Amino acid sequence: MSKPKVVISVDSLHDGGAEMFAIRLANQLVNICEVYFMEFEAGASQEKKLLQKLKPSIPFFSPDKHWLLVSILFLQKQIGLSKILSKLFFRLKLILIFRYLRKHKIHVINSHAIKQNYTFGLLKSKLTSLKFVLTLHGHYELLKAENLALYKASVLQDVNYVDELIYLSDEQLNNFKLAGFDTQKATRILNGFEIEKCFSTPSNLNKNFNAPLSLMIHSRAIPEKGWKEAIEAFFILKKKGYNVKLTLVGTGEQYGILKELYSHPDLLFVGFSNDVFEYIQSADIGLLPTYFYGESLPNSIVEYLSFGIPVIASNIGAIAQMLKVNDELAGDLIETSKGTPVKSELLSSIIEKYIINQEYLFSKRKLAFLAFEKFKMSSCVDAYNSALFKSNV
Repeated sequence: MSKPKVVISVDSLHDGGAEMFAIRLANQLVNICEVYFMEFEAGASQEKKLLQKLKPSIPFFSPDKHWLLVSILFLQKQIGLSKILSKLFFRLKLILIFRYLRKHKIHVINSHAIKQNYTFGLLKSKLTSLKFVLTLHGHYELLKAENLALYKASVLQDVNYVDELIYLSDEQLNNFKLAGFDTQKATRILNGFEIEKCFSTPSNLNKNFNAPLSLMIHSRAIPEKGWKEAIEAFFILKKKGYNVKLTLVGTGEQYGILKELYSHPDLLFVGFSNDVFEYIQSADIGLLPTYFYGESLPNSIVEYLSFGIPVIASNIGAIAQMLKVNDELAGDLIETSKGTPVKSELLSSIIEKYIINQEYLFSKRKLAFLAFEKFKMSSCVDAYNSALFKSNV
């Protein structure tokens, strides 16, 4: 009996959590089904470094790379007939994806973004056996903050197409429920993670108290992820005479700006890294002072916890649930709301607790390992296997 076939699709290969998880999921699903990976809107991102993370055996498809679509984009730039050419571009793209799905006899499309969903809905009417599974990552919440009218139209449109909804937080489910989505077709599946290679036991499990406290933030370098606030907290602690260092890993619009503005021997700007776990295993505390409207279940927190690294992060999205172990937390929460920057002074005062109390740090490390248990990739893949290939009847 042939294996079921699934396309895992992202809007574009941004260096983001949704894209990284989609790649990790695809890499794991190859053990139980035939997996194809699609980048729907290639032009939306310039760097494609994340593609290095996709297993070479997984077929990669980017319709925008077809010579016809490349030609239309070139003509748009040259002669500016945007409306006519945009319609032609969309129709040809729809045909290219349709042919690809039919050629490979795809059973399921699993979308991990938002811009592509209207197209997939149209394809369902032409490929009646195709199942559309939508995984939510916070894109709709971000759209809701940026353009309420467009958000409402998008959700009302997409609820008619989706066969199965996978969500990360109650907020995400409620948004679709209010639009009339049948919640019996919804499943909460936490993003899974499996360390890609063996690492030695982190040396900071038995940390020398005289060594610097190593802080780390790993995310996109956009204002709402709190890089500036983390750097300011670092300098506040330095002025108090504390021995701390801060490593920032990721790329984005603020990377160059912040690197130009702030300089210190204990402040390290890494940029994109293929070996981010080398940095994580050397960290004492993971930071995410985010106020991003689309925040739901950040991958960086899962990564920190997998190494037993306690986390100081904003109390938004599902972050509190991520850190919770019974009635305790594998770190500390910063009270804020989406769209409201974290206070650097408050962040520095929370970090200070870890500096002056070694036992507090060690106790939070133990809780971090326990908090990670709910993010085991084996459980995630089993749940996805059920959701993707469950009968629609």
